[in-house]
Amino acid sequence: MASTGRKPVIVEREVLRDSRTGRELWRVSPADRPCAAGYMYITSFTPDERYLVYVADIGGSKQLYRLEIATGETLQLTEFERPRALGGWNLHPSGSEVFAWDGSRCVAIHIETLEERIALDPSRHDWLRNPEGSPMFSPSGKYFSLWFTHGPDHRGVARAACDGSGAEEVFRRDSRLNHVQYCPASDDLVSFVAQPDLQNDFWRSDRERAHVWLVDCRTKTAEPVLIAPKGFRVTHSYWSPGGERIYYHRKTVPTWVPTWIGWKDVKTGETREFYGSETVRLGHSFATRDEKWVVTDSQDPGTNPLVLIELASGRGEVLCWPDSRNRENAPGVFGNHVHPSFSPSGRYVLFTSDSTGIPQVYLVPRW
Repeated sequence: MASTGRKPVIVEREVLRDSRTGRELWRVSPADRPCAAGYMYITSFTPDERYLVYVADIGGSKQLYRLEIATGETLQLTEFERPRALGGWNLHPSGSEVFAWDGSRCVAIHIETLEERIALDPSRHDWLRNPEGSPMFSPSGKYFSLWFTHGPDHRGVARAACDGSGAEEVFRRDSRLNHVQYCPASDDLVSFVAQPDLQNDFWRSDRERAHVWLVDCRTKTAEPVLIAPKGFRVTHSYWSPGGERIYYHRKTVPTWVPTWIGWKDVKTGETREFYGSETVRLGHSFATRDEKWVVTDSQDPGTNPLVLIELASGRGEVLCWPDSRNRENAPGVFGNHVHPSFSPSGRYVLFTSDSTGIPQVYLVPRW
């Protein structure tokens, strides 16, 4: 299934200055085509930071592209007929392959040779219907997680072997779920976000209102690990690099603000909220691997900052103003949320903005 005939092109980096902070930032995607970086917890950089993977609609469909950061050389990675490119992909921890959904199949594409192989074919499993979710990898790189439908509004969690040898069902739930992620502490721990969101139904038990649940793949059981205090909602949760903590955003109901960013230690139950805003609707965030820094965006439409936070002190500094439209559920929207993340070393901050009218991929070089 190796692809041929794809020629790299050079995308000239546009070096810009943020008009309010003076910070240097780079546009690294084609200026005249809609492009978007991955979701905040998707791995977009190879471990050596040579390549960056993003989504672009250059030839009439959303496909994955590989950018060599130093040279600007850009190469189309996929030629999918039914891509789920905005959310349905991830870079394997080895940095050698990108896993992405082409229709119902998960395909692994070698980032250098472009050779393709089938990582998961659901037709081999009669229980695996309508697989969804970005492939999220176990710490060893042996498995990736997904969710599937097993009845009307009923979902299950599964894990698949990255070598293509098959998948196993690890949990079933008689209601919906999404945002399935691997806990970086173990190949046997997978989390999900419960749906429908019952956090505001204050007459329910804490267990019913739980936002994040943790599945033990060995016992095929799940327990709640993140529950919002009554009067608030927790959203946009993600694991710390070592899997000891879950980071989250705590929003005031029903106004959204004040908003806080915090973490919970899943073993001790200790929580710490290290940054908040009375006015900015903090939306998505991401921590560096050493957990010294967190970057966060705003969900406010049209005028929104990108903030760098020192975790120890809680001090925040505006890096730049993406000023993306942040339109919720608008038809045809392609990458209008900022969704910031760090490169592996923390050298770059990656984000998307459609402030020019066309969604573009940007890097903020920190050093």
